[in-house]
Amino acid sequence: MAIKLNPDCADAHNNLGAALFSIKKTEEAISHYKKAIQLNPGYALAHNNLGNALLQKGEIKEAIDHYRETLKLKPDLVLAQKNLETALLLSEELE
Repeated sequence: MAIKLNPDCADAHNNLGAALFSIKKTEEAISHYKKAIQLNPGYALAHNNLGNALLQKGEIKEAIDHYRETLKLKPDLVLAQKNLETALLLSEELE
């Protein structure tokens, strides 16, 4: 409903992405996270959430890029630090 009222609300897209991700609708979640980032490129939490969705899809390198962007924007976000560590470990396992 919030997106219908204000389609340019980055928070609404990020929140809808989180709801979709929680019910395993990863592709749809990714679409909304990307829209949130398009609307607000400095939205650290949307970058982190997009990283989580990409990681679940196995797109590890792209997930790492978004975790790194999250930490550029918000270096003290511990959750993103842990997510980046996990993704880097997975990346090493694949190589």
